Amino acid sequence: MSATLFCTGLTGFVAKEVVRRRLEREPALSVIGLIRAVDEEHLTRRRERILSDMFGDRAAEFADRVTVVKGDLTADRMKLSDEAEGLILERATEFL
Repeated sequence: MSATLFCTGLTGFVAKEVVRRRLEREPALSVIGLIRAVDEEHLTRRRERILSDMFGDRAAEFADRVTVVKGDLTADRMKLSDEAEGLILERATEFL
C-alpha cells in the first residue's frame, strides 16, 4: 500500500530535507504540499523551485510524486479550494 504525506511547510528548510529523504528511501511515497501562492502560475513556479532545491538535476525523477496545493496554514480551512481539500482528505495517510 502506498502512503501519501501531506506537508504544510513544504517550502521550509527542515520540511524539504525530511520530504527529500523520505522520497528517496520510499519509492511508493507521494507528497501533497501546501504552498502559499497568488495564482496557479505562481504555484507551479514554486513547485519547480522546491523540486530543484531538494533534488537538483534529479528533480524530474521525483516530480510525478509531488503534488502541490495552494493555501495558507494561518487562514480558515487553510484557504483550500474544495478540490484541494478533497484531494487531501482522500489521499493523505500521514501529516507533517
